[in-house]
Amino acid sequence: MKFQVLLICCIVFLAIFNIYGVISESPYLVLGSGLLFFLPLLGFYFRKLNAANLNLVAFCCFVLAGIFADSLEESWYYKTAGLICFMSAYIFLGREALHYTRREHASKYMLGYFLLLVLVNSYLLLEHLLQLEPYINSQAEYLLYVLYYLNLLVFGGVALIFYLNSYSRKSVYFITLVLAFIFADVFRDMGEFYLRDTLVVVLGNLLRFAAILFAFLFFVTPEKKLRLLHMI
Repeated sequence: MKFQVLLICCIVFLAIFNIYGVISESPYLVLGSGLLFFLPLLGFYFRKLNAANLNLVAFCCFVLAGIFADSLEESWYYKTAGLICFMSAYIFLGREALHYTRREHASKYMLGYFLLLVLVNSYLLLEHLLQLEPYINSQAEYLLYVLYYLNLLVFGGVALIFYLNSYSRKSVYFITLVLAFIFADVFRDMGEFYLRDTLVVVLGNLLRFAAILFAFLFFVTPEKKLRLLHMI
């Protein structure tokens, strides 16, 4: 219990420092709080984490590299490196989820629900890409953003399939972290391009913190189906 309280205090402390870094426009404070966010999580869940899990190690490495590149956007290659790192992190997270996904027969209702969600999310991400286009001068950079959001769409599809086929606490953590990462990325691009507002950037960073926390919960939680009563 004491360690849980300490973990919560560390998370809140680092989140406050991150917010202060955004408000004071201090990239090094934002970078430091982002990188240090992993330390209390690694310390608290150390015994439950499997260090031999390639997906876990790759996710942590790529997210750390992505945070580093995102916080130091002094030139185009930092931004490009950040996008590639986060894309890679999402791929390894998706691989981990697919490892636990078992193919089951889906009803027409479930298939329709799945297709509807995919279409709605595709439309929203397309609208976001169209909003970005006027602010991106390089065609190659815009193509990278298109690939990035296609990757996010597939990432979301994997989360939905995993959740509908599994309905476990692990799948709930996964779909939650995916949604947090998606909104964090959208807020990041909004704050950088067409809606330059401190609150948007802060929300994006906090959502990314939440996504990383849920990613650790996803990795340490065993796969076990739940009844609806257990989800309340």
